[in-house]
Amino acid sequence: MHHPGRHPFLQAPHRTMVRLSLPVLLSLVAEPLTGLADTAFIARLGAGPLAALGVGTIALSGVFWIFNFLGIGAQTEIARSLGAGRSERAREVAGLAVVLAALFGIFLLLAGFPAARTAAGLMGAAAKCRMRPPPTCAGAWPAPRRSSSSPPPSAPCADCRTCAPRSGSPPG
Repeated sequence: MHHPGRHPFLQAPHRTMVRLSLPVLLSLVAEPLTGLADTAFIARLGAGPLAALGVGTIALSGVFWIFNFLGIGAQTEIARSLGAGRSERAREVAGLAVVLAALFGIFLLLAGFPAARTAAGLMGAAAKCRMRPPPTCAGAWPAPRRSSSSPPPSAPCADCRTCAPRSGSPPG
């Protein structure tokens, strides 16, 4: 394949470039493909859930691309350090990247959940774009357990196609 001591890029630059770039290409294509698959499944539930998915997908993609700098920067610095024979520096950068990723993740969890409704509203989501239909939507989801003292569920809401019973048509 290649001679010991001779770098594969010097021997076959095009083949080496393709071998190195394919995993990166696949990782960059994976996120939009999962969004496409989500859309295909959620579209069957109606316009409300599909709109909510759109807002969620925009938010997830935004966070993904905003924090992509950490992966790209770490990969670049690790590759540069390993190329220069500084494996200790590469380990330090990798460790720092893992710690920063964990800290950013914890921050997003702590700040993201309380701010989710506000952020969705700022992105134009209507109040009825929720993760689940309200419990009054009969037939759309498994009915919640009720105690004998709780009132019976009301009829499906008239303005929400997601509240249509699965086997029937949308409420009129």
